[in-house]
Amino acid sequence: MTFVAYEVADKNIISKLFDNELTLINLANGQYFAAGGSAVDFWELAAVGAAPETVVEAIVTRYDASADVVRADIDRVAELFIQNGLIKTAAAKAININLPPPAAVKPWKAGWLEVYGDMKDLLLLDPIHDVEQEWPEAKKD
Repeated sequence: MTFVAYEVADKNIISKLFDNELTLINLANGQYFAAGGSAVDFWELAAVGAAPETVVEAIVTRYDASADVVRADIDRVAELFIQNGLIKTAAAKAININLPPPAAVKPWKAGWLEVYGDMKDLLLLDPIHDVEQEWPEAKKD
């Protein structure tokens, strides 16, 4: 099979954008992540099934940076997302994305991804994210 598109690696991964910073949580293993710069744009496009070239082309139109700079950064960011189990490559047909031109070109900000595990035990303890699991019984001494 040939890699033609990106996709979210697991259905247990959720994301939310807060003031240009992306927060991602893997509810299956309790890790959470923060991402910024071009990594936010990467996630937005990769998570819906865009092809690698489409991701680069779309990000080039959003930033004041050359295609070579964007491509190198997005390749690095994609590898970070793949290594951390957030995105995977797929043989499925890539979606066709027709993005409107940006209102204004932004100054270049290289992508970054930070990994946190300090709340892993709490996130895994919380049964709310698993709707098939019942609320745990309180221990009785």
